[in-house]
Amino acid sequence: MIEHDDAQRLRIQRCIEAVRRLRAGHYDIVLPETTADPIDDLGRELVALAGTLDRRHREFAQLQGLSERVGEGVFLAEVLQGIFEGFRDLIPFNRLGCALIERDSRTVVARWARSDAEQLEIYAGYSQPLAGSSLEEILASGEPRILNDLEAYLAEHPESDSTRRIVAEGIHSSLTCPLVAHGTPVGFLFFSSRERHAYDALHPETFLRIARQLSLVIEKSLLYEEVFTLNQRLLGIQRDLEHQAQHDTLTGLPNRRALQSRLEDEIARATRSRSPVGLLLVDVDRFKQVNEAHGHQAGDAVLQAVAARLQRGMRSFECLGRWDGEEFMLVLHDADQEATLSAAERMRASIADERFVHEGTHIPLTVSIGATAGIPDHPAWVELLVHAADNALYRAIVWLDEDEASAAYDSLSGEMHATTRSLS
Repeated sequence: MIEHDDAQRLRIQRCIEAVRRLRAGHYDIVLPETTADPIDDLGRELVALAGTLDRRHREFAQLQGLSERVGEGVFLAEVLQGIFEGFRDLIPFNRLGCALIERDSRTVVARWARSDAEQLEIYAGYSQPLAGSSLEEILASGEPRILNDLEAYLAEHPESDSTRRIVAEGIHSSLTCPLVAHGTPVGFLFFSSRERHAYDALHPETFLRIARQLSLVIEKSLLYEEVFTLNQRLLGIQRDLEHQAQHDTLTGLPNRRALQSRLEDEIARATRSRSPVGLLLVDVDRFKQVNEAHGHQAGDAVLQAVAARLQRGMRSFECLGRWDGEEFMLVLHDADQEATLSAAERMRASIADERFVHEGTHIPLTVSIGATAGIPDHPAWVELLVHAADNALYRAIVWLDEDEASAAYDSLSGEMHATTRSLS
């Protein structure tokens, strides 16, 4: 009898130690089973309680993490991804989806989904009417809906396209939570499992807690997304304005302002390295006559054609732009007089070697080019270089006699007229 009392006291002591461990937050308790008496029943209940408390503790920790994410104001997709990865060891699901109600309150649109399935049948952007649907009934009740057998549900509701699609993904049971922010329905959270009756034994409170937390982040994330979208739009407008400020609207080439900046940068580099800079000024011949004879639309087409042909003839390290009116400028990197003249001939050929036809009318297309090159050695070298090229261009335009142009530089031929001037 004494031995029996001692064994009973030992078993009671083990139960007391188990309770103490539970109070301390340690849920990994093990109690040996002996006989089916009330003390053993107590032990089994304590083990079951330990499992429940362990799960609830982990759920609380996960929900606390979710609350922190909400407080940080992260985007909806990031929060949903965190739920998908963090809650799968606590509650059963193979698929997680979120759908939001459109502003008109008439349509539900899938915004995010993640699944173990190879292919999603209900994807972001999939939409269905809200009115008259089972989702509308969920909003009215404010409670989660559990479907234990989706195949049986589809047999009873063959018109449900969303059910047919989710079954096609291999899903057999689902739990749908309404998302409500400050009393206003905003959408739905869908937990789905490949197992039938996956949610029978689970208390819906955990799912409702997740839904409540997610409802708050949805409200924030939608605002963030609107602000982010607006900011991206403003950045795009800013980039467009910056591009417009630096580029000619007709030809798309850098404008005079951009060319001036590029030329200053090139001369600063050449000054440091004591290397030469080349410059070409290209003027469209008889441009005024083209406008008078064929109209300004033809004149614009001529300028666009010249810009395109010059671009095809330039090198990647050269900078071409529209300088003024019918004048174009080409800034040449590390180019002496010989390289500059070679570039001038290349540009001339890019224009003259192809006929230009506008609206069925052939318009002769030639250019005059003023070329200059040298090593920077003066504080006002930008102005001097441009002035020298401009003088050379003026002389080239005046020299309408091709023989005189050829005599000036034997290396240049055809319809190009050019002179050079060294500034060193």
